[in-house]
Amino acid sequence: MLPQYKNIVFSHHARERMELRVISEDMVLQTIRRPDKTYPEADGDTKFIRRVNGANLHVVCKPVPDEDKWLVKSTWVRGEDDYGNRVDRNGRYRGKAKRTGLHRPEPTTSRLGVWLINGLMIVILITLVMLLLFVLSR
Repeated sequence: MLPQYKNIVFSHHARERMELRVISEDMVLQTIRRPDKTYPEADGDTKFIRRVNGANLHVVCKPVPDEDKWLVKSTWVRGEDDYGNRVDRNGRYRGKAKRTGLHRPEPTTSRLGVWLINGLMIVILITLVMLLLFVLSR
């Protein structure tokens, strides 16, 4: 029998994976609170598995009994790569995304914006080095 901790917290890694793989916090909470299957792992972690919104969601948690909580370490959808495409057990591509409604967030900065910011930083750095050399040469 698994402990029923009330608090569920997410590691930075888990949050990154959830965003990348379009897995909502609600999907993870459903999986932990009402799993279809659970598997204890050798290192003390527990893997929770549940079919949520047509996806076989896997969530790996570490129990933290002193704080009465589960720490979500990672999560993924079985049979999908990080882009939502179908893959086999060996990670070979098997077709386009099968889950509907996968909307990945757009990058906040365009490539042009990144180039401009990096270029500006280089100009500022060169200007500061030249200013430093001018001051030291006097």
